[in-house]
Amino acid sequence: MLHQKNTMLSNLHANSSLMTRTLKCGLLSSVLLVGQQLFLSSLSGAVIFQADFNGSLSGTGGEADVVSIGGTGTLFNYTTAWTEVKKANPTLGQGGYLSVKVPADAEPTNGYLGGVKMTPLSADHSWAKLVDLNPNGFVKINGGTDFFMRVPNPGAGGFITDWTRMLEVGSVTGGNLRVIVSAQYASNLRVLLTTEADGFLNGYDYADAVSNIVLDTELPGWEWSTDALYHFALTFETDVSNVVTLKVYGNTDGSRIDTDKRVDLLGSTSFKVNGRVVTKGLTSGAFTFNIGGASLNGAGAGRSVEADTLRIYDAVPSAFSGNR
Repeated sequence: MLHQKNTMLSNLHANSSLMTRTLKCGLLSSVLLVGQQLFLSSLSGAVIFQADFNGSLSGTGGEADVVSIGGTGTLFNYTTAWTEVKKANPTLGQGGYLSVKVPADAEPTNGYLGGVKMTPLSADHSWAKLVDLNPNGFVKINGGTDFFMRVPNPGAGGFITDWTRMLEVGSVTGGNLRVIVSAQYASNLRVLLTTEADGFLNGYDYADAVSNIVLDTELPGWEWSTDALYHFALTFETDVSNVVTLKVYGNTDGSRIDTDKRVDLLGSTSFKVNGRVVTKGLTSGAFTFNIGGASLNGAGAGRSVEADTLRIYDAVPSAFSGNR
């Protein structure tokens, strides 16, 4: 009887140890799984800011009309009220969208006409999140952005020049870095990075220091088309040698862009960022999107630019989802 009791106690102890080990293993597996998911998430990039223009859609430029993640947005006009949020057919695929239009009877003017001012809630939702500063070495930039565009009336010979800027981020002086994405020519998309003298090492050596990095790419489909829903994306990725590679992607049907494939890649360039010059990096403050310019009003036509779903990622995503 005593032997049976001891055996039962021994079995109970063994089962208890087994259950404890199982619970520990299960807990460890759960922790590892969560850690793995977080690691994979960080590798693929998270959206830290998104403007989709799908709010109340009153067309007044209120904050609910513009930004859904990470901040606020306000429509503005330098002259008359040419900028508005619309919800009309055909849409750009996801409800409301931004329209910057020049009336057919508008007087010629020099300068920007209007657009939208985006204000992040904090540095963690801003362009500054993409940058790791190093005042004694090289600056790292990792992340990306994408947006959608339509040109309902491009006009003869193409209407867009540098005055139409899809993105304008930051300033040049005081250790800052500026990014401008613009339609430079009738068949061209330009990305300009600029800072103070010697801020970039174009040949990765201080002897090749410059203040500007310019990447000119040909449009998908060659020229702006009224039938196209353009999807553009930019990525910044820094390797172990501190070389930053900028890539520009684009397509004409608003579809998904896979960053591991070359099918939508329009161009790329590589450089280093001098941390002794670029001491503040990209701004944590406001930036502008889809600024219409004086060149929209060429030949008296009521030309317009429409845009939708601007997103900023804190790392290069495996794909930028489409808008259709």
